[in-house]
Amino acid sequence: MAGREIAKGADGARPATSPTLAEVRYGQLLSLDAVREALEGYRGAGQVALETLVAGRDAVGAGLAGLSLCFEPGVAFYIPVGHESGMDAQTLLRQLTSVLGRGGPAKVAHDSKLAVMVMRQYGVELEPLGFDTALAAFLLNESATELEELAAARLGIKFTSYGRLLGAGEPEELTRSMCERADAILRLCAEFQPALEARGQMGYLREMELPLVPVLADMELAGIRVDTAVLAELSRELSERLRALEADMEQLAGYRLNPRSPQQLGKLLYEDLGLEGTRKTATGYSTDVHALEALAGQHPIIERILEHRQLARLKDTYVDTLPQLVNPQTGRLHTHLSQTTATSGRLVSSDPNLQNIPIRTPLGRQVRRAFVAEAPRSDPSPDPRVFLSADYSQIELRVLAHVTGEPRLLDAFARDEDVHTLTAAQLYGVTLDRVTPDMRRTGKAVNYGVIYGMTGYRLARDTGLDRKKATEFVRRHAELFPAIQAYFEETLQSAEEKGYVETPLGRRRYLPDLRSPSRQKREAARRAVENMPNQGTTADIIKQAMLKVHARLRERSLRARMLLQVHDELLLELPESELSEVAELVLAEMSGAAKLSVPLKVEAKCGPNWGEMHRLSLDASKGTSG
Repeated sequence: MAGREIAKGADGARPATSPTLAEVRYGQLLSLDAVREALEGYRGAGQVALETLVAGRDAVGAGLAGLSLCFEPGVAFYIPVGHESGMDAQTLLRQLTSVLGRGGPAKVAHDSKLAVMVMRQYGVELEPLGFDTALAAFLLNESATELEELAAARLGIKFTSYGRLLGAGEPEELTRSMCERADAILRLCAEFQPALEARGQMGYLREMELPLVPVLADMELAGIRVDTAVLAELSRELSERLRALEADMEQLAGYRLNPRSPQQLGKLLYEDLGLEGTRKTATGYSTDVHALEALAGQHPIIERILEHRQLARLKDTYVDTLPQLVNPQTGRLHTHLSQTTATSGRLVSSDPNLQNIPIRTPLGRQVRRAFVAEAPRSDPSPDPRVFLSADYSQIELRVLAHVTGEPRLLDAFARDEDVHTLTAAQLYGVTLDRVTPDMRRTGKAVNYGVIYGMTGYRLARDTGLDRKKATEFVRRHAELFPAIQAYFEETLQSAEEKGYVETPLGRRRYLPDLRSPSRQKREAARRAVENMPNQGTTADIIKQAMLKVHARLRERSLRARMLLQVHDELLLELPESELSEVAELVLAEMSGAAKLSVPLKVEAKCGPNWGEMHRLSLDASKGTSG
């Protein structure tokens, strides 16, 4: 195809030029012969940009509706599947093995995980991944990561959004859009790659984010089984409790109240009851959870409102919604794991969000009970399945000890002492054996709070401490651990000079607001400087662990599969017969994912469902706490 017009004819290609780019050649290939002829001109090509058109709302179970390929800027072709061409996806992909498979050119895509997932369902491994323009845009701190917005801002190209492509009325319009997208991906790669090299980020993309794409694709395709009967029973229980709370509130208020209405709550609390609000909005005093917690104790109705809000959120977000999201083809839930959402680099779960199910409340644990270990439909083996949960213990504080070199923390972790008890003893001026559970909770709140720039006001709100006492504790913590404060000051100075803050493995966060004329924006940026290296390093370690665990499971041909990554926890589903081997493997890889100046400690649990897990008794030297 290089240096010549795309073949014309019913079994060849029809040109569809774009008015937004000069001297482009786009076409549609309508037969396997035309595909073979077009590919012949690109034997030995170093890279190819590709864009997939998917029929279906979700990648799991979705069919391939079309594929566009671009080997050189301005020249691209679109291959429809089913519609118009009559080619089925399986036949077409077999023809494209030399391009899409391991021996072919490096693949360049935008949000390559979608393409990996779709191809994998047809038995095609999209290898090697050479570049992902969405991941690159995120690392470069672009204002957007959507292809439409990047193409418009960077290249001056405007094309049909992905959601409207299948509805495109004319074949020429669909061809033009799909070719433009592949062309734009290749052009963006040419812009982003040198930018990443100049910023020292290319290695991070190649060694961390790109290798993680097929791992996340596997996890999303695996999904997780949900027992809808458990959720249905919990929904009935919650409905009864919510009705009881509403009856209590009606009796206390003297009239029927909709606790979901901010206007009705505001009128009740601040006008009818005359309570003193602490946080004002444009429409009056706030009725959000923080405002309500500040009113606790002033009237018995406050506790009912808070409980109603908590239960209603749990019911609406999880109990009633999760059954509706079960994929009918697999019988499992398939969350989306994003690499381009959290500025810290943490993975973010959505549709549904399985990272925010409460774990410390009885109701949250009941919701987790509905997630059950079960063999996938593709594996009819009678071997019963179990969950294995491996969770980093106090990883953020261990990272804090490592990056700051704080002697007290380093010594505590080296001795395997309880850091929260140690901090509480120092703050309250008591010996370790006199620290109460409430004292320890305060010590824990302060330890984690300093990572996020916690103020005395926030500590008082979260712990119930007197405001003056809380402010004193924050100040004393800085005095007790001076290396932490010194590290924050050095990091801030460096960030103000460079304009960014960076993790040891190379993830950067650019913070232009450090020079903002707005004091509020400057303060927010300063807090980000304090917590990003810690959060980012933690995210890097967990990603490294995921890469290692995934690789080792494949090397040993084990049937265990990673399903979820929730904060500092990895959740795997595996045959019970593999439990001992997989647990040892996972703990070894997680505890060895990074070399810190303090040991990484991992706690392992197993069980038939996510809510009922028991601690595994494994050798502490392999990472558990016993």
